[in-house]
Amino acid sequence: MAGEGGRLQKPMSGKYPDIKSDDDDSDPNFDRRLDLVTIGARPYIKDHLLHRISRENCKTIVDYMLAT
Repeated sequence: MAGEGGRLQKPMSGKYPDIKSDDDDSDPNFDRRLDLVTIGARPYIKDHLLHRISRENCKTIVDYMLAT
């Protein structure tokens, strides 16, 4: 992560806030689909998908996993 002058910047703290966007309500089955994807996975996987990445990226991952 190069900043101005080519100097490296410190990485972000690793925790991302829950990001709300206008399209969060566009998929009323999101929670159910997330549960299907995370059945049998360790609990931190669901927590990571919900709280450490953006909602849009989470939806993309869930869509991909359900398509395979």
